[in-house]
Amino acid sequence: MPHVWRLANHERFEPVETVAQTELQTGDIFIDPDLPKNKYILLAQPCDLAVRLEGDRALERQPVPLVPFEIASKKDLNKKPSSFWNTHAVIQYIDQEGELGCVKFQEVCWVNLDVLELSVFEPSSKCRYVRGFSVTLPTQLSDGYKKRLMQLNLNWKGRAERLHNLYMQLNPMEEKIRDDVWNSTLLYMPFQSIASEAESESNKKIRSPQMPFTLMRPVTYDDDKGIFDFHLERNGRYRGPGANRLLSAFSKYLSRDADEVDFGKENKEDYKS
Repeated sequence: MPHVWRLANHERFEPVETVAQTELQTGDIFIDPDLPKNKYILLAQPCDLAVRLEGDRALERQPVPLVPFEIASKKDLNKKPSSFWNTHAVIQYIDQEGELGCVKFQEVCWVNLDVLELSVFEPSSKCRYVRGFSVTLPTQLSDGYKKRLMQLNLNWKGRAERLHNLYMQLNPMEEKIRDDVWNSTLLYMPFQSIASEAESESNKKIRSPQMPFTLMRPVTYDDDKGIFDFHLERNGRYRGPGANRLLSAFSKYLSRDADEVDFGKENKEDYKS
């Protein structure tokens, strides 16, 4: 069966080499490059990711769901009770050895698109920003997406300067205190509060919620190299219809009712009424 597993894997997944520097899509897979066992799949609605001809989206700087998953064997997953699948789903043929991916909806992380889109700039697909680097837009992108990335680069240029200045203010502090302040500040700091001056006016027109960069790990900054690192890297793509099936299951999870935790009912049979 290994040859069948390999064929099934190639049919369902795009490798990072073909996904690199392409537009974000539902089903994109991200990893933490420092902790490669930490894997996530992007389960955003396609309409939320779509970029118009003018280079904008219906809602800018909105958070999108990155849902974690882990490699699991069919034998282990077959032991799970039926209730387990109310909050989990399976990715078939996640590798070429016949293993499965177990998607954990209840551990979803909400990440700002401005962070994930940094992976499109980088041939390495890393979500990071380098102060002062010159943008070379991939030729395969649509005109609208190129406009989007040019504006994104201008926005990040202003943010990077403000974050650098913040870091330098903290630098004289004792290392542990400095790192604690930096991490806590960056983990919870809303986008608008560190927006560049060019963004200040446009942000007033945006009704999307104020969201942190990412809810998974704090941003780290290497002041010698000028690199802001968000500890995410695009690592491939789960193609449709598999990605669409997962998105449907995730949407069902988000819209679930609360019957199972209705403590007013005396026994489980009451849930069937």
